[in-house]
Amino acid sequence: MDEEFEFGDKAPPSFDRNH
Repeated sequence: MDEEFEFGDKAPPSFDRNH
């Protein structure tokens, strides 16, 4: 779950949703 937060911070919200 921690990794998901990091990705959202670095990448846009669109990428976080796609992943």
